[in-house]
Amino acid sequence: MRTLGNQKKQAFYKKFVGKKVEILIESKRDESTGLLKGITSNYIPVRINGSDNCVNTIVSARIDRVERDHAVFGTLSLDVA
Repeated sequence: MRTLGNQKKQAFYKKFVGKKVEILIESKRDESTGLLKGITSNYIPVRINGSDNCVNTIVSARIDRVERDHAVFGTLSLDVA
């Protein structure tokens, strides 16, 4: 059951690769990468590179990749989605 759940989660996250999303940036950075952490309206946790000015705001970003451990990485977008 867990394997199936993990496969479905990975497939769901991968559907968003290359797409623009809005992310609510949390107040703490990811400890392992130092990147900003945030969450999309679909509850996808995303890590992006950005300044502390983005903390506690909604930003537009593009989902770039999903790693095997379900870590999702994106790039801050300069234009509004």
